Amino acid sequence: MGVDEAESSAYWVGWTDSPLEQHLYRVSLDGEEAGTDARAVRLTREPGWHEVVLSPDCAHYVDTFSHVMQPPQVHLCATEGVRVTTLEPNQLPERDAYAWVTPTFVELDAEDGTTLHPRLTLPPDRMDGEEACYPAIVKVYGGPHAQTVRNAWDATMVAQLFAQSGFVVLELDNRGMGNRGKAFATPLHLRMADVEVRDQLAGVTHLKGLTYVDPERIGVFGWSYGGYMVLMCMAQMPQLFRAGVAVAPVTDWRLYDTHYTERYLGHPAANPEGYAQSAVITHASKLQDKLLLVHGMADDNVLFQHSVLLMERLQRERIPFEMMAYPGKKHGISGKEVRVHLFDMVLAHFRRYLC
Repeated sequence: MGVDEAESSAYWVGWTDSPLEQHLYRVSLDGEEAGTDARAVRLTREPGWHEVVLSPDCAHYVDTFSHVMQPPQVHLCATEGVRVTTLEPNQLPERDAYAWVTPTFVELDAEDGTTLHPRLTLPPDRMDGEEACYPAIVKVYGGPHAQTVRNAWDATMVAQLFAQSGFVVLELDNRGMGNRGKAFATPLHLRMADVEVRDQLAGVTHLKGLTYVDPERIGVFGWSYGGYMVLMCMAQMPQLFRAGVAVAPVTDWRLYDTHYTERYLGHPAANPEGYAQSAVITHASKLQDKLLLVHGMADDNVLFQHSVLLMERLQRERIPFEMMAYPGKKHGISGKEVRVHLFDMVLAHFRRYLC
C-alpha cells in the first residue's frame, strides 16, 4: 500500500481479527510502533469494509467505507486517525421507506474444522415459536478468489429482495474463495464443486437446525459460478433442495476460458478425471428437483452453449425443467425491464415450489 521511509513505517490493507472486514494498518519497519513493538496498528476505526487510497507522502488517505446497512461513503482522513472531511455521505434516505433487514453473521465449522462465516438475512416480520415455519434460499457464488460474505454494502440487494418476499436467506463463502489465505483457497485445486459443495452442505445443515426454518422447503439460487454451484448442489444433494434457479451457469469447463479454468483444473490432457467430475453434464441425470435455467443468448463470458448442452442432456434423460433465454443479453442480463422480468420470474419459481 505504501512506505513512509521518514517514519520507518509501512501501510497495508487487510484484516487481522475477521475476514468479514477490511481495514488500513500501519506497522513499524524498525520493530517499534508507538513505543511498543512491530504489531500492526489499525488506523480505520469504523467496523465494516474500507477501500483505501493512500497519498504518496502517507499523510492522508481516501477511505471508501461501507457496512451491511450503509452504502459506500467517501471520506478524506489523516493517517493519524482524524477524519478531515466527508466527500460523499451517501445517506440513502430512501432506504428508510423499506423494511430493510440487518443481516447477521454466524460461525460454523467445515468438515475439517475450518471456520466458515455464513450471513443470514431474515424476513422483516420473522416470528419465533411454533407458528414460525419459513422457507429458505441458499444464495451461493462459491467461485475461487471471490469473496461475497462481508460486512459491506451489498449493491445487488438480492438477499434483501428474497428476505422481504418471506424467505430466510443464507450466504456462505466456501473453501476455495478469497481473502482467507492459501490453505483456504487451494482445496478445490484439480476438482471443482467438490469441497465447495460440502461446505455449502454445512450451511444447509445450519439452516435446517433453525427453529424458524422449514427443513423441507429450502431452495438454492446462483449466477455464473453460482449457477454452476446451484446445479452441482442440486445434483449432489437432491434430498436437501426442493427447487433451484441457475443463471448463466458453466456446465462443462472444457468450454470455458482456458486462462481461468487451467489455473484451477490444469490442462485437460493432464487431468481428464478432474474435468469430467467437475462438469455438470456428468451429473445431470441426478437433477431431479424443480430447476429454472436462465441464460443470456449473447453471453460472451459463459457462452449460451453451456445451457444448450444441459438442456439437451436433461431432455435425453426425460428430466423436466424450466428455461428462460434472454435474446441479445450478455452475462449480466442488464436493463431495467429485463431485470425486473428476471427476478419476478425467480420469485414466482420459488413461491410456487417453496411456499
